[in-house]
Amino acid sequence: MTGNSYGSGTGFDYATIKYTQCFAKPGDANASGTYTLGDAIAIVNYIFNKPGCVPLPTCWLSGLLCRGDWNGTGTVTLGDAIRAVNYVFNKPGGPWDALPIGVCCLAGP
Repeated sequence: MTGNSYGSGTGFDYATIKYTQCFAKPGDANASGTYTLGDAIAIVNYIFNKPGCVPLPTCWLSGLLCRGDWNGTGTVTLGDAIRAVNYVFNKPGGPWDALPIGVCCLAGP
């Protein structure tokens, strides 16, 4: 947030607020609203360009690349699928939470 004032008591104060609108939860590849093994499977389908989903390949990520980006790197790799599986099965060594990136910035569970 930025702002300025044009003198004391003049009523000419203003502020600029910049924000990014959140459209989705990071890591929620199948857009179900919850984190499940289905998200990891959708990520693997995306990585290996599995047929049967149109338009390929982003349909596996419900149209948003950031839905499959669990680690916030800006790309979708097997590392994201592994992080998803670790989260779903609560593996030690975490936290495995999906990291917000871009328009995928809604809070997770």
